[in-house]
Amino acid sequence: MVDYARKRRIELKRRGLLKYLLGAAVALFSTSALATVLRYLWPVSEAERMEVVEVARLGEIPVGGFKERWSFKGFPAILMRHPEGYKAFAVKCTHLGCTASWRVEGWRKIGVTEPVLFCPCHDGVFDHRTGAVLAGPPPSPIPEIALEERGGRIVAVDWNDPDYVASLPMYQK
Repeated sequence: MVDYARKRRIELKRRGLLKYLLGAAVALFSTSALATVLRYLWPVSEAERMEVVEVARLGEIPVGGFKERWSFKGFPAILMRHPEGYKAFAVKCTHLGCTASWRVEGWRKIGVTEPVLFCPCHDGVFDHRTGAVLAGPPPSPIPEIALEERGGRIVAVDWNDPDYVASLPMYQK
């Protein structure tokens, strides 16, 4: 009688295993190299690189209101509506990269009673109109996001100052 289970068993010795592993490594490296070459030959167009994020409908946020917990280019962001119009900032703190949030009551430690963007890690405080540092250890302002109105919606289109954002280590991917 023929033992089919024994015939189907593959005997793999050390040399054979190494040959298979080497072949798999070469295949992975080749695929990665090919992808890099293709990306070089057919780069992504500027229009495809522009990430447009729909944030809110016009009028959805009342004057003095805000919308948190949305993402722009992979970073947490906030949209605020001031009497002059809408403002948006990425809220990754420029000190150590913690997430700042809206604090309606201000920060009395420094005598500010109007709303601020507050980073709880080391008491970093940012101006809600400009993103400037008001207190704490953050070395520089948080980046502002350029907004547009399109078809009754507020959309985030790009950084207001892409070169500035590129200079911030916590905003590198």
